[in-house]
Amino acid sequence: MASLLKLAGCILTDGRGSVLLIHRNHHGRIQWEIPGGKIEPGESDIETVTREAKEELACGIKVTKRLGDKDFKEDEHTFHYTWFAAHVTEDSPKIGEPDKYDGIGYFNQDDLEQMRDELSPNTVNFLDSWRRGKIGIS
Repeated sequence: MASLLKLAGCILTDGRGSVLLIHRNHHGRIQWEIPGGKIEPGESDIETVTREAKEELACGIKVTKRLGDKDFKEDEHTFHYTWFAAHVTEDSPKIGEPDKYDGIGYFNQDDLEQMRDELSPNTVNFLDSWRRGKIGIS
């Protein structure tokens, strides 16, 4: 039976309609994804988002609101991912874990649609919700 893992991540924007993604290149997983990760035992989803931003982006953030959530399957796991809007409060986002990530950038909806095959399943879910107007990033 597949297990359900809970994840949370942050949607950081550039103020011009683009969102920040990081490029994972680790253990055969090569994809653009939303910064975030697994909610650890005893940790709130907002604590997870803040911790993951510090680890993956080497910056401090403040979560401003919950945007939405959706399940996805990858390998033999089912994941429940919650997206949170946030803004940077300390330092500028950069690759904080160079052993896992080799790229960072801001992308608008059209960019993401053109690179759909390079996106993580979670990022595809986010893009689809954003394009349908279920999520507003402003």
